[in-house]
Amino acid sequence: MYDGRKVAEVAALISQTAICFSWSKSQALAGERIGFLALSPRLADWPQMAAACAFANRTLGFVNAPALWQLVMAEAADACVDAAVYQHKRDVLCAGLSAAGYEVSKPEGGYYVFLKTPIPDDVSFVGLLLKQGVLAVPGAGFGRGGYIRLSMTVPLDTIERALPAFQRSLQAARG
Repeated sequence: MYDGRKVAEVAALISQTAICFSWSKSQALAGERIGFLALSPRLADWPQMAAACAFANRTLGFVNAPALWQLVMAEAADACVDAAVYQHKRDVLCAGLSAAGYEVSKPEGGYYVFLKTPIPDDVSFVGLLLKQGVLAVPGAGFGRGGYIRLSMTVPLDTIERALPAFQRSLQAARG
């Protein structure tokens, strides 16, 4: 979370709660898929939900965290990433995109910016960015057509070097 915001204690507010937590996010271990799912015993049919989650986890090919990472997490579960680093990257990226003429909504947390594309076809716009040497992910894959997902996990200088390419891509999209 950025700008001093705090995550609400959802389970304390809503009795029918399932909590999904990821150390891969809190410790910036992208792709490690280390975390847990906690189901409230007050949740209707929680045993069936737990069984369905376990089945889906195995069926979809997800792998449980290797024993080594389980040991690491046992020792470092309370460690977390310095959010100020990502907040600064978010501020640089969003300010640069806004100055270039994009419609930008600053995220309040996370590692990604979903940017509205200047044309409806987000896949085509990703192609324009790729010609400029910028890698982005079409929002359609996340159910957000007309947007692209930009990662803030790259070094700050990568973000700064990409901003002129975003401006050129916007000009190309507008013809």
